[in-house]
Amino acid sequence: MNDKQSALVERLKIFEADSGKAINVKYDYPLSCCSTFRIGGNADAAAFPESPSELIEIYRAAVTAEIPVFVAGNASNILFDDRGYRGVVLFTTGMKSIGYDGEKIYAESGAMLTGLSSFAQKNSVSGFSFLYGIPGTVGGGLYMNCGAFGGEISNILTESTYYEPDGDEIVTIGNADHGFGYRKSCYQNSDKIILSAAFRAEAGDAEKIRSEMDERMAYRSEKQPLDFPSAGSVFKRYPGYYTSRLIEEAGLKGRTVGGAGVSKKHAGFIVNLGGATSADVKELIEQIKTEIFNRYGIHIECEIVFAPYC
Repeated sequence: MNDKQSALVERLKIFEADSGKAINVKYDYPLSCCSTFRIGGNADAAAFPESPSELIEIYRAAVTAEIPVFVAGNASNILFDDRGYRGVVLFTTGMKSIGYDGEKIYAESGAMLTGLSSFAQKNSVSGFSFLYGIPGTVGGGLYMNCGAFGGEISNILTESTYYEPDGDEIVTIGNADHGFGYRKSCYQNSDKIILSAAFRAEAGDAEKIRSEMDERMAYRSEKQPLDFPSAGSVFKRYPGYYTSRLIEEAGLKGRTVGGAGVSKKHAGFIVNLGGATSADVKELIEQIKTEIFNRYGIHIECEIVFAPYC
């Protein structure tokens, strides 16, 4: 254990003594174990907070130890570097509380979107079925303004709460303050850490909602390569085009670099065929971008997030 790791441990011990609860932090931890891509080297530390207060304390401890922090949520749309991460990676899936007060549904940032959708259905709340089957968290969904089947999370959000490291404060903002756009929110390119969110709850028919959820999951199973590790759709939709269609028309379906390959089932996915590295994925992405530009004269952008090596 290096000096910075030791400083982190000492700072967290103080919190644990005061709170009476141990914090789950693992050192020299393989990020491939936590990524849906199953790719990534070791992090100096991987932390799994179970509450907003634990998350904030881990962040404060890392700052005290002068260790960088990267928030990964469920790491379902993240490509970790083969060299790992020289700092603390925060996985929020332990922060999974969901509640309903008759007017709004409240969820912590680590709650899974599929779980949120199921919770809404069980409480006869409509408008959440498009989230069913998305493998990310509430925090990740807000960060990317995730969407599917014509719906976006911005359409149902009323407010979110985040931790602001610069001021060491907790802030709540309304929907209009999120700067939502296509796969865009105010949380991108900022240090704000999403803690929780509240959603509009409109009454619906539980059986009808269940049917919608089942139909959408069946569609995903039929169209998407769910049998291989991946980080979901790699590229954003280019205005006026379906990017996956462009990739397929360019003859790139099935192309491989090392252990990474363009899915033969859905050209918008890059899958880990076995032993893929982040270098393999990045090289394949560059080949796709170059081919699409050469054929169509357009620059496509990535939807997946590249974690820094730091």
